[in-house]
Amino acid sequence: MKIPNENMLRQLDASDGLAAALCHFYQSGHDSETTKYKDWKDFANKNPQKIAK
Repeated sequence: MKIPNENMLRQLDASDGLAAALCHFYQSGHDSETTKYKDWKDFANKNPQKIAK
């Protein structure tokens, strides 16, 4: 199906991008439960290489 650009809603671009990102995440096999942090301080302490000084 081809929808002319002048009839296309701009919000569809953002929702399509979000859908593609979610599909990529789900297919990547990453488990969002593998690393738990209590708060930002805990994250910073466990990842000092990611802190810019």
